[in-house]
Amino acid sequence: MLDIFEKNKKQNEEYRKTAQRYYQGENTCDECGGSVNVSVYMDDYPNRDDEWLSCPHCGHKAYIRTSGIAKAEKG
Repeated sequence: MLDIFEKNKKQNEEYRKTAQRYYQGENTCDECGGSVNVSVYMDDYPNRDDEWLSCPHCGHKAYIRTSGIAKAEKG
């Protein structure tokens, strides 16, 4: 089962390298108050799902509703 997650993670990393960046914004973590830059790639499909993100400062989990691939980085 972990192999599937690793394969999907590698595939998403490849998509991020080649995809056009559609949205980028700065947010604040509710837990630690740290600045987090969130980027969403390939958000042009009709069906949406929850994409879970971790705060790069404290690891707090949050989600964004998107049809694309989301990435959180330190702001």
